[in-house]
Amino acid sequence: MSIPTARLMLMLGSGVSLPTGLPSTEKLTQAVLEEAWHSHTDGQYYPGPEPNAAFVERNTVLRIQPFLRRLKTAADAYFSGNRLPFSHYEDIYFLAWQLAEEASRSRLNPAIAPFFKEIELLCSDLVRPLPLTDEEFTFERLTSEARGFIECVVRQEVWTRDPPTGLNLIVDLARQFATRGLTIATLNHDTLIEQALSDASVGFEDGFLPPDGDLSFFDPSVLDAADKIRLLKLHGSYNWRWARVDENGIYRDCWIKVVRGEPLFRKTTSGIRIEHETPAGILVGTLNKLYDYHFGIVNELLIRFHTILSTTDAIIISGYGWGDFAINGWLKNWMLEGQGHRIILLHTNPEEALRNRAGSGVFPEEYDAWVRDGRLFPIRKWLCDTAIEELLPLMGSVS
Repeated sequence: MSIPTARLMLMLGSGVSLPTGLPSTEKLTQAVLEEAWHSHTDGQYYPGPEPNAAFVERNTVLRIQPFLRRLKTAADAYFSGNRLPFSHYEDIYFLAWQLAEEASRSRLNPAIAPFFKEIELLCSDLVRPLPLTDEEFTFERLTSEARGFIECVVRQEVWTRDPPTGLNLIVDLARQFATRGLTIATLNHDTLIEQALSDASVGFEDGFLPPDGDLSFFDPSVLDAADKIRLLKLHGSYNWRWARVDENGIYRDCWIKVVRGEPLFRKTTSGIRIEHETPAGILVGTLNKLYDYHFGIVNELLIRFHTILSTTDAIIISGYGWGDFAINGWLKNWMLEGQGHRIILLHTNPEEALRNRAGSGVFPEEYDAWVRDGRLFPIRKWLCDTAIEELLPLMGSVS
């Protein structure tokens, strides 16, 4: 079989991580809303109830979770009225994000004012002072901590020591296209793809320099080589941190990737220490990502993503839930801009998946036409069940 000449991109979502045992969207939503967590003085949240009986009533999760459940009730009422599936943690995060922005007056939005007043009144019982010190706990703080809580739960839930399962196709494609600049764009916060490639001794660039002691420094220029396998984590990663480093008394802020070690003890081989780090390396939510994409490390990756997308002939999509309005729009524009552009979609029921994301800028109206024109190829399998031999013929005719 001849090797296709397509300039190829993989677009992957959380569904490809399910065979390894990582939680589904539904399980993450349950973890956020129902499972026991406790707040810590370091500003993070940890699994299980508050271990110190004297501080149980200061556990802010006991206020955050009722708040989030009330937001879910409001979202579900809206979605059911529009014949859409029930809301999940990312929908709830977007509501909390809007309320937090309004509470802090960070972004003026007259449309949110009636809903803000309704929820603020509904949650008045949750904003009483914290016990012991009577520390103030305002509605603004509630909305802000709710966002941080969801982010923290997601980071903790997608962390695993289990070996990657069902990602052989990614490795096979990486080997096949290793010298022609394969790009893997993933929306996953976990590190299973990195592990699968590393276990197979397949080199790749993810925007970080080689490990230096306990960490790696972010340098997006490493992604610019044309003959590399690039890994673009467009929604961030649980092991990314915004950090302040101490270089012999000179401080600078930068993005790092954690390799090992504990906060405040991480350092490079030359002794450069991490003075402070914030686990701010993931994007959660729905429409708020239209704003979040313009800042920080993700913006640097998106610059590369758009450049590479403009020179891409074929995209293989798998595990993606079609809930990202921006990505849906970019994919649709890319298909409309080039008659030779094509999508290979791995999903056991692709039509149903697209219909369930009405309102997310997805393209159900073009689906049938693109299939008929030989530009969209639905492969009714999951990625874990698909062999590279099934895909190569579909890419072979791409110039």
